[in-house]
Amino acid sequence: MLWLLYAPNYLRPEDDPQVGRQREEYREAFAELKASIGGAHRIQAYCETQPMAAYYANLLDLDIEVMAGPGLLPPRRRVRKRILTPDGLTTVACIGFANRPKGYRLLPNAVRHVLECSRNTKFAIHGVVVGSDAEDEQPAFLALSKLGGRVSVRQDVLTQAEYQAWLEEADLLLLPYDPAVYRSRGSGVFTEARALGIPIVATAGCAFAQPAFDQGWGMRIVDYSGAGIGRAVLSALEQLQPLTMAAAAAASRTNDDLGQTLQTALDRRRAEPTSGWKTMFRGLQLRHA
Repeated sequence: MLWLLYAPNYLRPEDDPQVGRQREEYREAFAELKASIGGAHRIQAYCETQPMAAYYANLLDLDIEVMAGPGLLPPRRRVRKRILTPDGLTTVACIGFANRPKGYRLLPNAVRHVLECSRNTKFAIHGVVVGSDAEDEQPAFLALSKLGGRVSVRQDVLTQAEYQAWLEEADLLLLPYDPAVYRSRGSGVFTEARALGIPIVATAGCAFAQPAFDQGWGMRIVDYSGAGIGRAVLSALEQLQPLTMAAAAAASRTNDDLGQTLQTALDRRRAEPTSGWKTMFRGLQLRHA
């Protein structure tokens, strides 16, 4: 079973000229894998979005299915119900590993714009920059921390319990990702939002967010800038009730498809007539220039 998470370069669009050699390495490596497995076995390949499936199907000559990615939180949780904080403010949250394509550098202007226009909104911003390609963007977090009491900022690595609590306190989840890099890749935070019933604000053109846009629980960022993100958040706040209702409906339809697929594969393997189990791991080392 094969899970395809990124395009050949996790920081660049798949058609970037600098990714050319990496594409060829992928093509060669997976051709070798298919040859080594032989005709008696089959590769089951999955990814999170249709654009990613189309890209890799052409590159690797594999049938690739689209499926929601694995989340960190337990599947089949009860649909989240909004609980107002004691101050009665609506919480807009952003969370994750702050790689450059996540758009954290745009947040100070976006958050400032929303705070000036909405007195009933607060922000919870979490982003880990240590070890990312955006360590030089630390000033953005300093600027966020100076925006007043309605903005809380954390940059440490969260425990699973802290991660879940951060998400469950959110009325709206902000995903201001670069549409060029995320036009095919998925998002683990988006997977959690769908399972918890949290409406999102995400950049138009991000493949992972398209189901939320189509099903009415996502607001598009059309202008990818600080001001554009701020306007999208304000629009989402104005429509928060229908967005939340649509998100709850989407959560009620969410199943642990990946878990069921893995279980089916294991059951099929157990049913095969063998004298004993033999497990073999094949490793592919892909060079990244």
